[in-house]
Amino acid sequence: MPIQPILYRLVLLFATVLSIYLLPTKARSGEVLVFLQSTADATVPAEQPFITDVLPELERFAKEQGHSVDRIAALKGAPEEVHITPLIVFQNHQGRSIYQGRLNTLDRIENFLRTATFVPQNKAALKRENLPVWKMGRATIASPIKIAAVTGNVPKDYKHETFEAEARDAIEAGLSSSSMQATVSLGRSDRQFYMDFYPWRSRLGTCYLSLALFSQFHCKEPVFKTEEPLKASWGKRSSLFTEGVKILEAEVMKQLTNHVGDAFAPLADSVPVKSWEAIGHPLPKPPSGQSAQATSTLSIPNQWVVESLPSAQPPPIVFRFPAPLDQYIGQVTSVSGTISLGPDLSLSSLTGKLVADPTKVSMGESDLDDALQGSSFLKTKAFPESSFTITGSESSDKLAFGQLSTSVLSGEFLLKGKRVPLSAPCQLEPVVNQAGEVRLQLRGSFSIDVRAFEIDPADGPEPARHTLNFDVFYSLKPAEKN
Repeated sequence: MPIQPILYRLVLLFATVLSIYLLPTKARSGEVLVFLQSTADATVPAEQPFITDVLPELERFAKEQGHSVDRIAALKGAPEEVHITPLIVFQNHQGRSIYQGRLNTLDRIENFLRTATFVPQNKAALKRENLPVWKMGRATIASPIKIAAVTGNVPKDYKHETFEAEARDAIEAGLSSSSMQATVSLGRSDRQFYMDFYPWRSRLGTCYLSLALFSQFHCKEPVFKTEEPLKASWGKRSSLFTEGVKILEAEVMKQLTNHVGDAFAPLADSVPVKSWEAIGHPLPKPPSGQSAQATSTLSIPNQWVVESLPSAQPPPIVFRFPAPLDQYIGQVTSVSGTISLGPDLSLSSLTGKLVADPTKVSMGESDLDDALQGSSFLKTKAFPESSFTITGSESSDKLAFGQLSTSVLSGEFLLKGKRVPLSAPCQLEPVVNQAGEVRLQLRGSFSIDVRAFEIDPADGPEPARHTLNFDVFYSLKPAEKN
């Protein structure tokens, strides 16, 4: 073949490759990595529903958000953080996040992707104590135990601490496929199932024991519960716990193929451990480009109003418990409010009020959302508004194009009709959007103690269980002049 056609084809190939890397930043703003053990020749049963029903929708949504999607053959080698499959990992230049949630809940996966784009996970491990543990290849499965107080005809000399200690001894004696461990450290791709025991005593002295098993991703509906309680005489009550834990052990193993979304396949120890770089996925480089610069026709106003952003933008408020409990995560999708500054645009003069609609709080699952907004938590019918009234700002900066200003906003936080003082570090920057419009970007964070608002803490260690972290992503537009 003549040399010129060869050179021409090489030039075309080079141009094609180059065009891929010169695509707009949004087209490759993040990477969604899906680790699977299924191959063209053999499908892993635990992965099949995800591959068939969820993965195509996940790929569609991710690409709509400007993220690339890669299916990773885990059996060829996987980073040490990968313990199970299917496993969804998101990464961009800010960091890497591992999805923790049911695999059949697309809304929650989408929530994860949107959140991880702007708030990457940290690497804190979850530590648990005195619980049954399975080690299956790379994966660790743990089952925290809850022993409820005896109800019904409670003996006069009953002491729950003594009863619980005896029950735990009986549970440990009944373990067969798992073993009781004093402490265990769980990674992002390990899993938990909660074992609950509910004893009841009749007038005739018969002890009845009901059992329930909960997914770590859904605290409302158990994945298993006994239709008929176990029963024995009160004197032989320990035998019920020994028998009961064997039943729950078997049910935990069934969850590996439970298609409500908890199914997974442990990755064998024999699978090579490879770095993220070795599998071709180091953290992406930061996107190129700078903040919009001021032009002669644009100015920065001192009166701003919160604008609604399309769903492709970051949610205005993301809340979560601290690591290692940050699988409890949600967002507020409806906000409003205003910010005012003095004529000199100094942040020291900043005041305002940022309002959130608690009826628009979502954790990605409708029944969880209903429970969250109900009488047990937010009581949104009685308290339909939450807000942060800003009365002060600690900063000597002035708003300017191309400048990221920092401040600590102080004021009063309102939730469930209760008001508490609040200080929130934040960053503010005026920018010009793609439509050539001036916008003010405000990003901040703060924490509250849920006990101050009569909200039950999460299940986990102190102080994470009662600390709720908020990340705020507000876009404000110039207020209309009267």
